[in-house]
Amino acid sequence: DITLTYIMKKLPITAIADARHMTTNTIIDHLEKLVEKKKVDPTHNLAHLKPKEERFEKIKKAFETVYAKEKKFLLSPTRTILGNDFTFNELQIARLFISPK
Repeated sequence: DITLTYIMKKLPITAIADARHMTTNTIIDHLEKLVEKKKVDPTHNLAHLKPKEERFEKIKKAFETVYAKEKKFLLSPTRTILGNDFTFNELQIARLFISPK
């Protein structure tokens, strides 16, 4: 709930992590749980965190390729498709905005 308060203030993940004395990975995990529990709508509450559109579209396409095979949005196979130019944190954040078809 504390992370949610910071998200509603549109703070970047690094600022929330610093304020909470946590890692960015922990904050991203909190975001995943908040979305899963429907306490936040990514389109409205997390839009400030979404990767730039060109990068997001590449990530989305890679996730969809992995999903077609695995029936899950897995990080490692998606990053294998995209390469090291994309971080796991970026993929996790993008994944918040992608729903299975």
